[in-house]
Amino acid sequence: MCIRDRLEGKPPSVIFTGHLTCRMLFALLKLAKLGLAPYPKGAITGGARNKILDYWCAGLPVVATREGVSGFTDIVEGVHYIHCEDDPEEFAETILKLLESPTEGLRKVVSEAYKLIVSKYNWEIQVKKFALIVLRLLLKVFHGNEFRHGA
Repeated sequence: MCIRDRLEGKPPSVIFTGHLTCRMLFALLKLAKLGLAPYPKGAITGGARNKILDYWCAGLPVVATREGVSGFTDIVEGVHYIHCEDDPEEFAETILKLLESPTEGLRKVVSEAYKLIVSKYNWEIQVKKFALIVLRLLLKVFHGNEFRHGA
């Protein structure tokens, strides 16, 4: 079944965009007030939730379940994101509360999340880590020994 078929009868505020360029995605994210990651426990999506990184880059506070932020080993609840239990009613109440009365604490969460993304999740840092992994593998394959960074 096509996703458009599943969206039949959707509210008018839900728009199916299809593929978006980065520029279009960030233009739309700038219209948002919150980034949401309401993944239920045991969601089968694997790895880090890249949409969290997109939200942080766009300067959005993130409201997420534990599963929603799984894959990020260095983030702290209340510091980098707003935690919400895996309960749809509680999630909705949290969203409404945050939208009705944003707090200074919410601005601090955005600031701390942005600091984290700049210091750890930027492409320059990730490319260097990847290059070291490839270098280690090549040295191991061609020379039978391992390269140790800083050794």
